[in-house]
Amino acid sequence: MNDMINSISNGLPLSSAPAAAQTASFLERMKHYLNPKNLMETISSSKDKIIEMGMYLGIGFLAGFLLKKYSKYVLILLLCVAALVILQQFEVLTVVFNTAKIQQVFGIKTSTIDADLFSVYWHWIKLNFSIVLSFSIGFLLGLKVG
Repeated sequence: MNDMINSISNGLPLSSAPAAAQTASFLERMKHYLNPKNLMETISSSKDKIIEMGMYLGIGFLAGFLLKKYSKYVLILLLCVAALVILQQFEVLTVVFNTAKIQQVFGIKTSTIDADLFSVYWHWIKLNFSIVLSFSIGFLLGLKVG
């Protein structure tokens, strides 16, 4: 009701009053988020997240560097893993991974949606975006340097 009275007294059409209020609130939110004092508080409160991102950046760099330097050995390793998978399919041997423990050790959040494989992976990437981004940047830098 107040918006309508203000828009009539200012000579604005009724439909533009809420849009102007939304724009002002968006600009105010952006000023609040980009304020250097608020940025420093956010960074200091998320120090663990920054350390985690740096760790995955280093792991990605190391993986990219080693892949570029030792690609022949990586290919042999991949062939051995493929042979183990084939032997497991023919029930010659059994390989078991405790994925819950692996995710707990690395602090990776799990996805709880029931969908196809691509959707599950996409949801996991969205949950762990900072990890995926820092690992990808490190991996690309490692490939470039290696």
